Amino acid sequence: MIETLNALDHELMLWLNYDGGTFQDAFWYILSQILSWIPLYITIIFVMFSDAFRTVWPSYSPHGELQVGGNQKQKRWMKFILLLLFTALIFAFTDRISAGIIKPLVARSRPSHDLSIMDQLHFVNDYHGGAYGFVSSHAANCFGLATWVSCLYKRRSLVTAMMMYAVLNCYSRIYLGVHFPGDIICGTILGILCGWIGYLCYTRFCQRLDIPSNKTVNPLPITLMLWASLLAFAVYAVFMLFQ
Repeated sequence: MIETLNALDHELMLWLNYDGGTFQDAFWYILSQILSWIPLYITIIFVMFSDAFRTVWPSYSPHGELQVGGNQKQKRWMKFILLLLFTALIFAFTDRISAGIIKPLVARSRPSHDLSIMDQLHFVNDYHGGAYGFVSSHAANCFGLATWVSCLYKRRSLVTAMMMYAVLNCYSRIYLGVHFPGDIICGTILGILCGWIGYLCYTRFCQRLDIPSNKTVNPLPITLMLWASLLAFAVYAVFMLFQ
């Protein structure tokens, strides 16, 4: 069974990895870098800030005047800190489990270090990655974040943007020749599990602290900003391609 899956993984790798020329080489190489997605990460932080300060509603005086008491302010900041904390924890868990535990334990060579296939693959800028590739930390991290954000804000367009971010990142690793499809699939499963468990723990914390975990953020500006960040990446990529 393991040999059959490994053979299928090799076949898929040879089919999905190819020489796309200078333009695609530069595009997928840039897309794989974490710095390229900074606009998206900044947008997510803004979304979480908006969420925290819109879901904990202020109280009103008997005369209809807006009153933002110290307790309300405290809950707003507590929710924002919780959102950032769980985002960081999900990243930490997906990265440590994939890179710190599974990779050295399984010790499966990356395709770029696998003698049976490396000579048949296309590599970019002589980039080969570390020795082990199972599971993909890129896939675990990206799908962990995408699942976490998608669970928080259940909007179709937002979920589509987050999943596109994760899928593009994952395929870039195959194009660069540093991960088998199996590495990506298992990393994706790990990321989805961590993101989902993180969301469940977050809602439990909100219940204990009496902080609303409902999603009342206006979806339009969130969606527009997420897609704007994807566009910002595209502009950045095109700019870098012609340097």
